Order: sequence, then structure tokens, then C-alpha cells
Amino acid sequence: RYILRDNKLHPLPMNPLSLIKSKLFSAKGKFRLLGEPFVGKSDDGYYQSIA
Repeated sequence: RYILRDNKLHPLPMNPLSLIKSKLFSAKGKFRLLGEPFVGKSDDGYYQSIA
């Protein structure tokens, strides 16, 4: 899997340690990614997470 950043494809970190070391995401973005499994459903029954 890859992510496009600055018109270049970069391999997506595939484990938590490489995600933390990666410079592809800001610190805020890393915390949000790590919190994704804990995002619950909204009042209308749909998940608010973006995959």
C-alpha cells in the first residue's frame, strides 16, 4: 500500500512502530490513526471513522 504525498508515492507504514517513526504523518495525525479502532458509532448508527 502506498500514500501519495507531494506528487510522490511513499510506502505506507505497515506496523505501529514504523508508523510512529514515519515522517509521512504529523504527531496529531499519528495519534488520530492510532485512535481509529476506538471510534464509535454516531447517533444515526454509522461509524464516524474515515478509512
